[in-house]
Amino acid sequence: VGREGSKFAEFIQHHVKAHPSANSLTAANGSRNRFVDEQKTGVEADKCTLVEEETLCTGYVGSHVYGMYFKRVGWRFLIPALITCILAFGSEYGSAVWLSKWSQDQDVSRRHLYITGYALFLASYVVFNFVFWSIFVVGTLRAAIWFHQQLLNGIMRSPLSFFDTTPMGRIINRFSRDVESVDKEIPINANMTMCNIVWGMQLLILICIMSPYFTIVVVMAVLLFASVTIVSLPAFRQVQRLRSVTRSPILTHISESIAGVVSVRAFGVTKQFINALERCVDVNINCCYHSISLDCCRLTIANTLALVVSLGASLLTIAGRNSLSPGMIGLVLSYTLEVSNAASYTFRMFALLETSLVAVERIKEYIGLTEEAPWRNADSQPDADWPARGNIAYSNYSAAYRDNLELVLKGINIEIYDGQKIGIVGRTGAGKSTLALALFRIIEPRTGKINLDHVDISKIGLHDLRSKMTIIPQDPVLFAGTLRWNLDPCEDYTDDALWEALEQAHLKDFVATQDAGLDYEVLEGGENLRCVQ
Repeated sequence: VGREGSKFAEFIQHHVKAHPSANSLTAANGSRNRFVDEQKTGVEADKCTLVEEETLCTGYVGSHVYGMYFKRVGWRFLIPALITCILAFGSEYGSAVWLSKWSQDQDVSRRHLYITGYALFLASYVVFNFVFWSIFVVGTLRAAIWFHQQLLNGIMRSPLSFFDTTPMGRIINRFSRDVESVDKEIPINANMTMCNIVWGMQLLILICIMSPYFTIVVVMAVLLFASVTIVSLPAFRQVQRLRSVTRSPILTHISESIAGVVSVRAFGVTKQFINALERCVDVNINCCYHSISLDCCRLTIANTLALVVSLGASLLTIAGRNSLSPGMIGLVLSYTLEVSNAASYTFRMFALLETSLVAVERIKEYIGLTEEAPWRNADSQPDADWPARGNIAYSNYSAAYRDNLELVLKGINIEIYDGQKIGIVGRTGAGKSTLALALFRIIEPRTGKINLDHVDISKIGLHDLRSKMTIIPQDPVLFAGTLRWNLDPCEDYTDDALWEALEQAHLKDFVATQDAGLDYEVLEGGENLRCVQ
């Protein structure tokens, strides 16, 4: 149907040519292009649609976001990781100091002592570093698993109104880019921030012990790099938020285009859809460009300041050359130069850590979504054999899809007895399907109630209700997996019962011809099955 030159496509094109009014489609495409221009912050629809604007936070990433992430990592991992990190860097600097003392000792007989000591310092550094990374990886992996599971639970337990007002691209964005940041970027940035802080603090302590005058240079370096970070971080952080928000329209457009590819080709609007996608991509790339530009600008300034600090350290070295030994002067000068690098890297990694924590901020928004009614209600458990008969009674039932919308069902009073087969007649949008949604509590009542075998379904848990009923939807749905799993996901029935059900559906012969039988793999949406099957 969607292939160019097909009869359906020819019919549509002939209709457009024969009826000038049909050319309003072009105007609609122009409106869509203007709409994409206006979505500077990734808004997928205007105010007249059901789609709500995506939340864009401003300002600093809150302390509650930091606390939420590091709490999930666990203090029993963070504290040992910090201790082993300090010991690892202590071993590294200890080896340098040991080597400096060795270079000043002219006693050849003590060579083995220095070699043994130096080897112990290096071995301890390797061991502590390995332990540090192992602890940190386990802790951050624990946090990543928790955030993914909570995000999935938040989405799966959301009411239908959430999916009505949220484009699929936003959900995909949370599960792809934001989850990737929690899995990879945040652990790396947090690890490097911790290492650079420990690195800088130990350098500062060593320099203060060996030559207090060099403390002036260190303090100057810290203040300069802190100033650069304070000035550049707000813009860098906000651009990162814009990058995340403007990625959602791209994913939404792609998913909508795939779902409606037949109509897009039949109406000959492929070019318009490509242009709309390019506009969405341009908005996102614009944010990416500014993010990279800000980082390059900050690095340029930081490198310039590092040269200034190095110059100050060199001048102090010349001034104090008579009070220190040559070996100590070299060590102090080397460490002073490292301090500027440590300060630069520390503030840079802290900036990257805060911007990557925007992903936690966005995931936290979906974790805190309004949930449906409780899955189970311990205070109101139906009998094991409920419903025994299947009497359904709607009593003065009224419902709407969302709180701010008009009622779809108004004062419905129906009583359906067990064994009855009924038909509901009405125009499109009259609420025929809504009656079935109400029976499964996909939507909740504004007024009234529904009794199933004299039990008010609003009083029991959703699992207890939905697990007792079956619906044949208007559009057939099959999930990726085996045929057995699609027929019996809870594994409640025997193979004989499954084969009997297939026979009643006239599918037994087809399944029997498959080598895997009931374990025949079904593709997503049943793509490897014919429509009638």
